[in-house]
Amino acid sequence: MDQLQKAIGEKVKQARKERRWTQEMLAEKADTTPQYISRIERGKTGLSLEFLYKLAGIMECPVYALLPASGQSRRSFFSQELEYQLMNCSPWKKQHILNYVTWFLQQPDPGQPGEG
Repeated sequence: MDQLQKAIGEKVKQARKERRWTQEMLAEKADTTPQYISRIERGKTGLSLEFLYKLAGIMECPVYALLPASGQSRRSFFSQELEYQLMNCSPWKKQHILNYVTWFLQQPDPGQPGEG
């Protein structure tokens, strides 16, 4: 469990730093103390699943981005990432993506004869 806490703490710290936030800034947004954020980032304390989701929401990232790599399949990761990206698209972009995917799926696979 200690290794898991450390790995989650590192992910939280990385996500926070990518946003150029201090521990104080994240703590204020999460309605907690900078000391608690520090303990999380150093792997000195665990955090609830509810608080992990809260941090993900505050940092506008999928919750799995704050979790260490696991035995999760590549397909599952791809599906979750695609879903996250699509949720953040405008309706115009979603329609454009749908049109492209529909067209693309109608194309023959490489090495297969096309309709001639």
